[in-house]
Formats: sequence, structure tokens, C-alpha cells
Amino acid sequence: MNHRAAQLVVPEERTNARSNKLRGWTRMLSFVLVGLSLTAIWQEKRLAPPVHDGMQRVAGMAMDYINQNEALSNALVELQDGYAKLVDGS
Repeated sequence: MNHRAAQLVVPEERTNARSNKLRGWTRMLSFVLVGLSLTAIWQEKRLAPPVHDGMQRVAGMAMDYINQNEALSNALVELQDGYAKLVDGS
């Protein structure tokens, strides 16, 4: 009787392991889907005008914050210079 009970637990553990793995993939892919959707909205305002306008407002606030912070401002300049060198080298 104990042997049979042990056999019944194993499939349940396998199912739980698969469920946890799929749940992790679902979370990651949901995050990717949201990111791709926001990227599309950023590029094409007609997809969701209010969201696009909000993103533009947040981008402006972020740039103001970066310009006020000396370390972030220097990092942005270095990043832009590195990108320019990368594009020119191609």
C-alpha cells in the first residue's frame, strides 16, 4: 500500500514542476510582450495616442533629470560618443 501511494505522488510532483517552469516562461514572455507593445506604440502614435503622449511626457522628464545630474549627463555624452564611433566605423 505504501509503495502505491509513493507512485501516486511522483506524477503530481512532475506536474507541479512543469507548472512552475511554464509559469516562469509566462511571466518572462508577458514582460517581453509589454516591452514590444510599448516599443510599437513609441514608434507609431496611432496605435495608442494617450499612451504615446504619456511616454513622450515621461521621456521629457527623464531627460530633464539626466541633464540636472552631472554623472548621468556625462554618462549620456559618453554613450552618444560611443554610438557615433560605432556608426562611423561601420
